[in-house]
Amino acid sequence: MNPTKRTIEDLLLDDSFCNYCFKTNEEDLLFWETYLEFYPEEKSTLLAAKAMVLGLKEAIHTHKRNKLFFLQPLLRIAAVLLIAVGAYFTYEWIHPAAKQNKLSQQTADSSQSNFIVYTTAPGERKKIRLPDSSTVELNVASRLQLTKEFNNTNRDIYLEGEALFDVTHNEELPFIVQTPTYEVRVLGTLFNVKAYPGESISETSLIRGKVKLFKADGGHLTLLPLQKVVFENNTNAVKSYQPDAVPESGIQHIMPVTKSLEGEINEISWTENTLQFQNESMLEIKAKLERWYNINIEWKDSIIGTYRFTGSFRDEPIEKVLEALQFSYPFNYAIDQNTIILSK
Repeated sequence: MNPTKRTIEDLLLDDSFCNYCFKTNEEDLLFWETYLEFYPEEKSTLLAAKAMVLGLKEAIHTHKRNKLFFLQPLLRIAAVLLIAVGAYFTYEWIHPAAKQNKLSQQTADSSQSNFIVYTTAPGERKKIRLPDSSTVELNVASRLQLTKEFNNTNRDIYLEGEALFDVTHNEELPFIVQTPTYEVRVLGTLFNVKAYPGESISETSLIRGKVKLFKADGGHLTLLPLQKVVFENNTNAVKSYQPDAVPESGIQHIMPVTKSLEGEINEISWTENTLQFQNESMLEIKAKLERWYNINIEWKDSIIGTYRFTGSFRDEPIEKVLEALQFSYPFNYAIDQNTIILSK
């Protein structure tokens, strides 16, 4: 059950709902589609309100061509006059027998799965607004899963891949991001989590606020703003980072986030369509390039996997990236449809 159930009057006065009706804002469209998935029992109310909004728009087009800026004031007036009509639409507009059939169908659909899943393909990114008004930017080749009880009994999310979370504060319901190897608990903050399956490391970077991280073995740590923790996925140890020390092999460590010369935080540069390499081997870069450009990379000579690169690329095609990397190490590349083959 929705603890903040909307009435038709509420919907008519809601700019976000009007944007959803007119399909003028992708974020609002995603929010209300998700809202309907969480609260299917409110579908008839939303449909009635949407019919009113679109009907008023059509009336204004008839009398005031190309002057849609009158729409919002009229909606506010109409909300007061039509509240009684709205109640009628909600409960009487649909024939009782037909209404019962629709409710039965909704119950059957809801029982099929208690989860809502968002995914991105290689080369695709997506911005999502959750029912608690938190926002998530989902990076390429990632998967985000939550239950339909999200924001009612929990704010738990399961992530495979990478995402930037801007979380709305709620002391009663902590926001929990679960990954295959650890979980992040917050009340309200901005942070980035990278946990791609099969990769040797996972990391969480805190931009503002405060987060706690918990490992499966019971170990935990707290991050402060502009810190990040790097987990090596084959161990459960945790170690604080010393700026002048070389991190021991197989041990996690806390360190400051890194910044570009312009002051931008490298760990979230992907949200600005910027691809970053920080002294990384071609073996590590390979996975990034494959996800970023939706391609396959192979090499004939194993030594190429050991080459290390540092670089930053914004809105560059894959050919430009490879040409820039060639300045560091002499290698050749050939493109065969969706596959890139590297050689010495």
